[in-house]
Amino acid sequence: MPVKLIHIDYSPLHNEVELEVENEALLAQHVAYLMLGNHLHVQQILASKAGFVPPNNDTAIDLAITRLNWATDEDRYKRDGWVYQMINWIAINRENVGKKFFVQLPHDAPAQHGIDGVAVILKDDDELEHIIISEDKYTSNPRETVRLLVWPDFKEFEKGTRNNQLVGRVTYMLQHLDRDKLLSTISADIYRNEIRKYRVAITPDRVTNKPLWRRKLFKDYELTVTGNDVQRRNSLTFYQADIRQWMEDFCPQVSAFLLTLKS
Repeated sequence: MPVKLIHIDYSPLHNEVELEVENEALLAQHVAYLMLGNHLHVQQILASKAGFVPPNNDTAIDLAITRLNWATDEDRYKRDGWVYQMINWIAINRENVGKKFFVQLPHDAPAQHGIDGVAVILKDDDELEHIIISEDKYTSNPRETVRLLVWPDFKEFEKGTRNNQLVGRVTYMLQHLDRDKLLSTISADIYRNEIRKYRVAITPDRVTNKPLWRRKLFKDYELTVTGNDVQRRNSLTFYQADIRQWMEDFCPQVSAFLLTLKS
């Protein structure tokens, strides 16, 4: 597998998954396929299912490679955040293999606005079990990013001010279900805060990567997403000593694999 997921219990504050890259070359291949829109292919691989390699288009490949390059620091930060979102998409799919799991696609270009990630887990009878709301932040200022950008967004969802976005995304992901069930029971359940799980994916720095500081990184999570159910408060952390250099080393591997797909 491209990534390893290590579960850490920081109860009663939150649950954490620490992401480690096990096979960087394989991860680069998965990201490359996601950049080309081949999400179903990647999901099959992550679920250890055989599948056909999808056909590819040289124009799409050239565009993907272009998007991995950057001319300014702003372009670089946008590229890094986009690639990190795809890595997190791979991680959350891997984490939920074997469940009735449906997930919004990652953005198809850098710097797109909107919810970073929405996913749904259904019960065996197709009732709604959980809605997962994700924020993905690839940053060298993790604590300030969490405090100033993530917590305010999560509070908006908890207050219901972004319910229309959830209704649209969730019902679209589940449109394969019986239409009456979808429009009645499931649509009503989307408004229930208690089934919402939040997930902040962040890149700790040298200080906040230490266990003692990890709680400080996510300080006030329990005030942002309230209640005694720690399962509602989740995080994914990906530590590298230099996140910009790691991405500079990783993206050429994605480009190199994309070139092998050209006709």
